Amino acid sequence: MRLPALTGRACSALAALGLFPTVILSQAPTVDAAPLRPDQYESAVLLGRVWGFVKYHHARFVVAGANADSALIESFSLVLEAKTPTAARDSIVAWLDRIGPPPPCADRCASGTGDVALSADIAWIRDTATVGARIAERLGRIHAERPQVARQRYAGPATQAQNPGFTNEPPYEARFLAHSMIRLVGVFRLWNILEYWFPYRDLMEPDRVRILRDAVPAAWTATRTDDYQRVLIRLMARAQDTHANLWSSLSSRPPVGRYVLPVGMRMIEGKPVVFRFTNDSLGPRSGLQVGDAILAVDGAPVDSLFRVWAPLYAASNQPTRERDMTRGLGRGDDTIATLLVDRGGKSLMLRVPRVSPALTNPMAASTHDLPGETFRMLTPEVAYVKLGPLMPDSVAGYVQRAMSAKVFVVDNRNYPSHFPLAALGGHLVPARAEFARITAADWSNPGTFRWSGMVSSLQPRVPLFTGKVVILVDEATQSSAEFHTMAFRTAPGALVVGSTTAGADGNVSRIPLPGGMHALISGIGVFYPDRRPTQQIGIVPDLVVRPTLAGFRAGRDEVLEAGVSRALGRPFKLQP
Repeated sequence: MRLPALTGRACSALAALGLFPTVILSQAPTVDAAPLRPDQYESAVLLGRVWGFVKYHHARFVVAGANADSALIESFSLVLEAKTPTAARDSIVAWLDRIGPPPPCADRCASGTGDVALSADIAWIRDTATVGARIAERLGRIHAERPQVARQRYAGPATQAQNPGFTNEPPYEARFLAHSMIRLVGVFRLWNILEYWFPYRDLMEPDRVRILRDAVPAAWTATRTDDYQRVLIRLMARAQDTHANLWSSLSSRPPVGRYVLPVGMRMIEGKPVVFRFTNDSLGPRSGLQVGDAILAVDGAPVDSLFRVWAPLYAASNQPTRERDMTRGLGRGDDTIATLLVDRGGKSLMLRVPRVSPALTNPMAASTHDLPGETFRMLTPEVAYVKLGPLMPDSVAGYVQRAMSAKVFVVDNRNYPSHFPLAALGGHLVPARAEFARITAADWSNPGTFRWSGMVSSLQPRVPLFTGKVVILVDEATQSSAEFHTMAFRTAPGALVVGSTTAGADGNVSRIPLPGGMHALISGIGVFYPDRRPTQQIGIVPDLVVRPTLAGFRAGRDEVLEAGVSRALGRPFKLQP
């Protein structure tokens, strides 16, 4: 969709909101603006960094709540007019001087109390080769006089867990995206939030400024809404956080199209495999069969498609990126997809009807647990419960039914809808058991995260299950499911079985963006009690087991069977 022209009426609306100084309106670059010179892009990057630092450190913005976007737009017009990089720096100095020095903080200067988990990365403000002596002097003073606060105007605790909230950021209507500067507002806002309020900033690529350098020219010249959305999606993907994405606009991420295949797929042995049907009648009638491995879509090999798509998929690790690319595979605008498939070792070319997404249930293939009831006795020795639909008030009855079993299988290859962590976990531990420590943002020292003192633990409940606990995980195990796994793993002798989990734990924070879009990021850091990390790594299984094509086609759940076999000390095969 091409961006609309920014009319005089729209400009007036922005001016009325105080978002554009009137003097800038006639000079405001629109969607048809020519690309900037390389030195202008570099000056824009410097301005974006300086602006973000000032926004989160200067009392005028932190406490008084001055309009940060308006200040950015005003300063950028001056940078654009500069003929040289030196002149651009001078314009930034002039802008900082108009903002004025921060008031002396007296006895309310920000202090550095508490156990630091991640320090702010602000050495650049003193690097005169990067910012120049005069900018360095002014930023140094702003940092020294930053106020001590419990929350900021543009960032503050959103929940009891202290993950950041960004409720005072203007979202702007879609028509304002026709203005190049509004598109840069989105880029600068997003990048600086990652820089100052993302607890896993240290796990991003070392040269984070490069992310900004890549995004600025792409956003400036974007001529279509979906082009701009892909700029933001690509930026978010470089956070390397499965939570982090432009969740409002995933339809712009490849593959794009109005139609989908009526099947759900997952990766098995490095191939996208038809896992379940997402429409009980259209799926079987499509010509595809459960167990078919997709090798090519409309003539394009799957591995080639994945290489092209990968930079637009936010993920903490490669198995999760492949999970998400596989889930969308086959989407397109044509009502027929030409697929090359491997069926039991034979290659077939199929013409498969695509259908409207409204006719499918994508959640049918998003979990890898056993179909059917939430709790069951697989045998008199083996109890099974799946976490996804588990209701806390049903747990005690299920545990009572499992008391005579030797093995209790907790299937976390899903997402818990009702947070049964304490309800189930308490029946698995004989004494209080700590399982996680949390880091949270220091609002007075942006970019710093401290150990919050919050320690997550389980309290014992009766009856206590004293048999073996087997916990099943894989790439479908994400966020809350990972947190639950950390808790259940404290059961004596617990065995975690499966493969790499999504590696994105902790509460999420919502980021409003121009055009009414929004993104999410992980907002708090989640670690083991001994401070070992979980982000990107995920939950490391005690016993690594991955399904095979042969086993899946034979209808076996090899992960479950391997876990129970290890717990029982003898082979176990799940009966259909």
